[in-house]
Amino acid sequence: MSTTVDLFIPKMLQRPYLWLARKRGWFTAKIGADRRLFSHVSIPERDAAISRGDYAILTKLFAICDVERSSVFGIYADAMMLGEGIKVFYPTVEECEAMLQVSLDIPFSAYRQPFPSFAIKLPAAFVAAQAEAHGVRFPCVLTTRVMEAERIIVAKAEYGAGLDGMINLIADRPAYPTLEDAIKVRGSVRGDVREYELCEAAQRLAMNFALILTGYRTRLRFQDPGAYLAASKLLGKSERAARIAGAEKMALLTKVIEFEQEVKFFDREDREQEAVHAGGDQIGSHASPRPHWRRGHWRRQPGYRDVLAAGLVPKLTFIRPVLVNALRFVGDRSDTTTTYVAQ
Repeated sequence: MSTTVDLFIPKMLQRPYLWLARKRGWFTAKIGADRRLFSHVSIPERDAAISRGDYAILTKLFAICDVERSSVFGIYADAMMLGEGIKVFYPTVEECEAMLQVSLDIPFSAYRQPFPSFAIKLPAAFVAAQAEAHGVRFPCVLTTRVMEAERIIVAKAEYGAGLDGMINLIADRPAYPTLEDAIKVRGSVRGDVREYELCEAAQRLAMNFALILTGYRTRLRFQDPGAYLAASKLLGKSERAARIAGAEKMALLTKVIEFEQEVKFFDREDREQEAVHAGGDQIGSHASPRPHWRRGHWRRQPGYRDVLAAGLVPKLTFIRPVLVNALRFVGDRSDTTTTYVAQ
């Protein structure tokens, strides 16, 4: 497990993003009266806290934003995540396989995540299995940022820090009754459509993990305790240069999100082969179906609209996916088929 922030933000962008995170007013976004998404960005004036080289990097990035408007949402999400301290969840292969089978048929208003920004590093074995199964790349780094006041979720699925991927802007719009509807909305598709589909699956995975992390008690720990102690020592020194270096090192430390209890991500249902009489002394056998997933979902609290109207947060109940006939399966669970049930 890497102990650096480099997994999520390229090294050359870390200091510029930290500077940007401390600034206010450089980026605003809103949903207009016609429910369209509007954004405004202007690079803050350079000051002594940022070098000319780092400021030049930001200038080039903001120029790209004039062409790719969604890019500024990605910059904002990464900068704020870094400025607030990166929190990372490292799921297991089994947890990823299970949560990939959970639908997001809930309205925007029901979505919650444990922190305004958090990241997920998917296990290499899971990423490789998905890529092999589908014949295209599968993202390995996921980040989400909730813009609470603006009612926008910035969901990123990338192939590594500084590499390409997809940014999905999910806004609270009447046209999208559920998050599932919003995730599937696409603009123009450039490249292999299968990669878009897998990025959407990865973003759904991230949001499902956010919901389950919110529903259970979690704790944070520094990923590298030694680096934390080293940064603390620098902060305690009398020299200003040492304190500045300590503050920068402390800002670049990642924290790991862990459950405080064991969480069950899916259920198993195994059906024995049923012997049936075919008439006379002849006995036939009715084989149980091949291993497959029965999808999970989030069940909303009865009367949730009244709960929302009262200014309260409606409760979500996690209906776990079910791996049917798990005992009959030998291999990778990502090879199983999926069935859907009415909710």
